[in-house]
Amino acid sequence: MRLEIRIRNIKCDDALRAYIRRRIGFALGRLSLSIRRVRISVNAGEVMRGDLGSECRITVRLIRAGSVVLVERAPDAYAAIDRTIERLGRGLSRHVDLRRRSDSDSRVGSRAQRNGEDR
Repeated sequence: MRLEIRIRNIKCDDALRAYIRRRIGFALGRLSLSIRRVRISVNAGEVMRGDLGSECRITVRLIRAGSVVLVERAPDAYAAIDRTIERLGRGLSRHVDLRRRSDSDSRVGSRAQRNGEDR
């Protein structure tokens, strides 16, 4: 899994990057074999109808199932990052588990057909 972090209009310090890496590791660690690339963009400025705040956009490129894009806006960069990564972890876990179940069901079905069994 390749991780790209882009931070704009925020005083970019190593603590924020380390925070993002740690949160991504916790949320997506067990799914890393299903993920090709994760791109995180954090942008501060006017993001909420004229209010100042931060936006976190995460794009995940999966190995076998396309891409997923999530965007969250919050008054604080850390809050936007937390919300986005939390949603991403839940959604990808569900997606990958369903895909694995579907793949194993199709293997069981094809094995039964090869053995001449009816399902």
